[in-house]
Amino acid sequence: MLRDLKPLYQPPNSSSLDVSPNLEVNTILRFIDVNISGFYGYYITIMDSGKENRISEFLVKHFQLCKDEQGDYFPYDFGKNPTQATSDRETDIGVVALTRTSKDTIIEFEAKRFSETSANKEYVCGERGGIERFKRGHHSSHLVICGMFGYVQSRTSQEWITKVNDWIGEKKQ
Repeated sequence: MLRDLKPLYQPPNSSSLDVSPNLEVNTILRFIDVNISGFYGYYITIMDSGKENRISEFLVKHFQLCKDEQGDYFPYDFGKNPTQATSDRETDIGVVALTRTSKDTIIEFEAKRFSETSANKEYVCGERGGIERFKRGHHSSHLVICGMFGYVQSRTSQEWITKVNDWIGEKKQ
């Protein structure tokens, strides 16, 4: 049937019951979940800087390479600093559908370094906080689901997760 030939990257009709409303976002998040573990090994071989923008550039390249190496059809493109029609602010990474008509990102990510020399708590809350930028609509106001990448440069991931959760808890009080 012709309906079965509809490409996955097309959003479903608003009255359709065939797929979840977050199909594209969930597909992208699954792809990231499967491929993120290979980033460290790739990054170590090419690391020339510990700067956030440089790491994000390599992360985007890693995801693009994973798409090519796997050979499966994945109709999305990862990009650095996607622009918005109504805002001058940019997130670090955005994902768009590979169509001529798509003009907005499907999901966007902020990226933050977790090290002894960075303003870590500021990433969560505060005027320039990454999470705050999403909450205030400075970033990705056209989206319902967004994300963040944390580049752990000192200590352990578990230590930073605990700290971030504590900062979020402080913010709620």
